[in-house]
Amino acid sequence: IGKRSTILGIYYFSSQEGGAILNPLAGYMIDHYGFTMTYGIAGCAIFLITLVCSFWLWGDRKQTDG
Repeated sequence: IGKRSTILGIYYFSSQEGGAILNPLAGYMIDHYGFTMTYGIAGCAIFLITLVCSFWLWGDRKQTDG
């Protein structure tokens, strides 16, 4: 259960406050690669973070249930 709050904290931070931190990087990427590429990369990154967090929580649950 200790890892669950850490993972959720990272996930919510990247979803909410992370946007303000990453705005300069997003602006740079939009200038150099365009909107489609930038938002495609951002979408893939969010999807990968979600998968990693899901597998991490699932693995933690299997260890504590068994």
